[in-house]
Amino acid sequence: MSKVEHRAYILILGCVILWCVVLFVPPIIAYVEEPSQEISHFSYRCFSSICHQFEMRSLSIFGHKLAVCARCSGIYFGALLGVLLYPFVRFGKHWSLRTLWIIAILPMLTDVLLNAVGIHTSSIASRLATGAFFGIGCAGILLPIAIEAVTNLLSHLSNQQGAQYESET
Repeated sequence: MSKVEHRAYILILGCVILWCVVLFVPPIIAYVEEPSQEISHFSYRCFSSICHQFEMRSLSIFGHKLAVCARCSGIYFGALLGVLLYPFVRFGKHWSLRTLWIIAILPMLTDVLLNAVGIHTSSIASRLATGAFFGIGCAGILLPIAIEAVTNLLSHLSNQQGAQYESET
């Protein structure tokens, strides 16, 4: 990995870590501001457009659910794990993107479908695990593309800054 690619990777890793930390903000606010819930209700609403946030399908901390359900939490924390593993493990170098996406989504899809037809009841654990598997797969598939995009952006900004410096001198 080049120096610029490494910077891009670190920037992406920082963003993913920040996103995972932010998921804990609403329950922490709810815990701190009890019994009033005005600020925590607003913070949960910020995440309501990306997740259903059902209480019975969510992990909780301090007696308050996370900002997203267990499956979404699994996806995000799985993505974080995938990003952390990326420098050491390159997922599916020899497989097509279609095959990688199918492998990534198959456990989650199976859990949802078996639950829908009544063969298996999805649990917090199965939602978390299948979400994490999907998140790891997403990171493995999308991270090289994201690193390339951020690397190009950083290089462009660096070149622009260099040209501006030269024109000023």
